[in-house]
Amino acid sequence: MGNVIKYAISAGDGRVCKGCRDVEGQEVKQYDYFETQWGNVLFPPFHTDCRCAVEYEEISEPEDNKQIHNKMILLQKKAISLLEILEGTQKV
Repeated sequence: MGNVIKYAISAGDGRVCKGCRDVEGQEVKQYDYFETQWGNVLFPPFHTDCRCAVEYEEISEPEDNKQIHNKMILLQKKAISLLEILEGTQKV
């Protein structure tokens, strides 16, 4: 998984409290805290009877599997070459 941000989302109806309306739409990094009137909170519920939720969004793609596979093959070849040098079966 790449870099992720999260948004606070309220229930969106007339029963949403002022504190949750203030937090709604706040954007933070995945492991950062939302700043609320109740203090810094990692994710809802922000208070008793809170109906808020969090929406996560990936903002950058992780390396694809082919790139990772190619890197692993290259490292494997280097490791084999080093072993051959250490064993004396390959000239430096």
